[in-house]
Amino acid sequence: MTVLDLDARRVEPYLISTIDGFLGDPPDSDFQRGYLSAMLAVYREAVGRGQSDARVIAAERMLTANQ
Repeated sequence: MTVLDLDARRVEPYLISTIDGFLGDPPDSDFQRGYLSAMLAVYREAVGRGQSDARVIAAERMLTANQ
């Protein structure tokens, strides 16, 4: 089994940029909704941040509104 070391400082800007992009242009396909959901999960679970980030909360609300 290989353990992946996730460097939060390096991946966090990418995750936030991706989440911000979806706030400006909401997902319009199942693939995009799944991708956004995965980015949110990585940001919260692997990086351990986002609990009080307004962008993350808005993106999560956007996903639940489309269900």
